[in-house]
Amino acid sequence: MRNVIWVSIAFAMIVLSGCAHGPMGSASGTVSQIDAEKVAAVEHVARQHGIEVVWVNVPEISVARSAAATN
Repeated sequence: MRNVIWVSIAFAMIVLSGCAHGPMGSASGTVSQIDAEKVAAVEHVARQHGIEVVWVNVPEISVARSAAATN
């Protein structure tokens, strides 16, 4: 019975660790930033039509680390 519990705990840890990840683009020298131009364009058109935008997944772009540091 104890073995079943330990195997279950180990299995759960392995499965749940698959959900965790590091920062996006860390290996390629890029980072993700919010695509401010696209956000502004979408929100501008939405305001013209009286629509409120609620971002669930904000659009992102990949930029070089050196460019991200200056912004």
